[in-house]
Amino acid sequence: RAYQNEQVVVEYRLFYRPGVRLRHSRLADSWNAPGFWREELNVASRPTPQPQRVDGQRYETVVLKRVALFPTRPGTLNVDPLRIETEAQGTMRMREGGPALRGRFESVRLASQSLSLTVRPLPASAPASFEGAVGQFSMTARVDTPRATVGDPVSLTVQVQGTGNLTTLSPPRLDVPSAIEAYEPTVESDLERNGRQIRGAKTFTYTLTPRSGGRHALAPIEFSYFDPEAGQYRTLRAEGPVLDVSGEAAPRAVGRTGEGLPVGDIAAPMSAEAGHWVRTDRRSLYRQPWTYMALLLPILLAGGGIVYRRRWQTLGSTSSGASDGAPGAVQDRLRDARRHLQNGVEADFYDAVEQTLRAVLAERLGLDGPNATRATLDRHLTRHEVPDDLREALYELLDRCGEAQYAPGASASPMRSVLDEAQAVLRRLDEHLPAPRKRSMTA
Repeated sequence: RAYQNEQVVVEYRLFYRPGVRLRHSRLADSWNAPGFWREELNVASRPTPQPQRVDGQRYETVVLKRVALFPTRPGTLNVDPLRIETEAQGTMRMREGGPALRGRFESVRLASQSLSLTVRPLPASAPASFEGAVGQFSMTARVDTPRATVGDPVSLTVQVQGTGNLTTLSPPRLDVPSAIEAYEPTVESDLERNGRQIRGAKTFTYTLTPRSGGRHALAPIEFSYFDPEAGQYRTLRAEGPVLDVSGEAAPRAVGRTGEGLPVGDIAAPMSAEAGHWVRTDRRSLYRQPWTYMALLLPILLAGGGIVYRRRWQTLGSTSSGASDGAPGAVQDRLRDARRHLQNGVEADFYDAVEQTLRAVLAERLGLDGPNATRATLDRHLTRHEVPDDLREALYELLDRCGEAQYAPGASASPMRSVLDEAQAVLRRLDEHLPAPRKRSMTA
C-alpha cells in the first residue's frame, strides 16, 4: 500500500546457483508501469555477483534494474513483470568426487512476478500552500543582498531538499508587497540516483525588483507536503527577507485635465500665419485603386511563398525516397542500424537506434544536444501534446536500448523488432512534433 505520489522503489534481481555461467542476457519484452511517474535509479553496468542465501540455498545475485515509481492516481495499479532471456551453462560430474565438467550453453527465459499496488488518496483538508509534494523535505530561503536601490534586481533563492518526486515539485508561492515586482523563478534540479531511492534538491531563484524606496518586508515563505510515514501534512516556513531600498520612485505619468490637455500645458495658441494649409477636395484614399493593390500585394506574395515551399518539400521528399516515412537524416541513421543488424553487431545496433531517437528529439524539440534527461524530454513532449501512449513507447524503446548492455549477441529477431518499433515511433513523432528548420541550400 502507498499514498498517491509516494515514492515506491522496485528492484529486480537475478538469482542463479554458484558454478552456473551466464551469457547473452537481455530483456525479452517491454516493461511498463501504467499509472506511475517513473525515475530510473543507477545500477552497475557490469555488476559483481553477490552471494545470498534464500530458503537455505546459496545463490549468486546481481541487480538488473532499479526504478522509483510515483503513483499518479488512487486505486489498484499494476506493474508488468520483467522478462529476460539468457544462456546458461551448468556443470556435471561423471562420478561422485570426480572432476566437474561443463555442459553446453542452453537458452533460458525468466520472468519476475507482476506487482500490484493499492494506492490511497491523500487526506482532505490539505493546507493552502500544498501543491502535491509527498515525501520528506526541508527548505531554506535567502537573498543575495538585503540592501538595494530602486530598480535594481535582487535574487531570492528558495531551495527544497529531501526525498520524493522532486521533478514535478512546484515553486513555492511568494506574497510580496506592492512596492516590489516579482518574476517567475528559474529552476535547477540536482537529483541523486545512485542510492536506493530518489533524493536531491530543487532550487528556485526569483528576481525581485523594488519600485520605491523604504523598508520592505516579504511575508514568510511556506511549503507544504504530505509525510507518508506520519500520515499527515506538514508545512515548512522560512522567514521572508527584509529589503532596505534607497532611492526615489520613478516619476509617474503626466495627468490630463478634463479637456484632454496635459496638466501644466502652457503652449500659446497657434496663429493662423504659422499653420500650413492643405487642400481637402482631393480624392479619398479608399477611392484610389493603388490602395487596394498595395493591400493585396503582401497576400499574393505570401500565397506564392507557401505554394513554392510546398512544391519544394514535395520534390525533396520524392528525391529522398524515404520508404520508412522518417526524415532523410533519420533514414540515414536507420540505415546504419540496419547494417549493424545484418552484420550481427548488436551493441552498435542498439547504439545507432538510441542515437537516432535522441538526435531526432533534439532536432525537433530544439534542445541543445541529444543527451537530454527524461524529465526534460517529458516536459517538451507534453508541451507539444504528444500522446501518453507514444511517450511511453518512446521511453520503453530508449530503456530497451540502454539496457542492451545486458544483451550482447542477441538473435536477429529481437533486434528486428526493435528496428520496427523505432520506425513506428519516429513516424508518430513526425506527426506531432514541429518540422525541423530547413538548412539553406547552395548551388
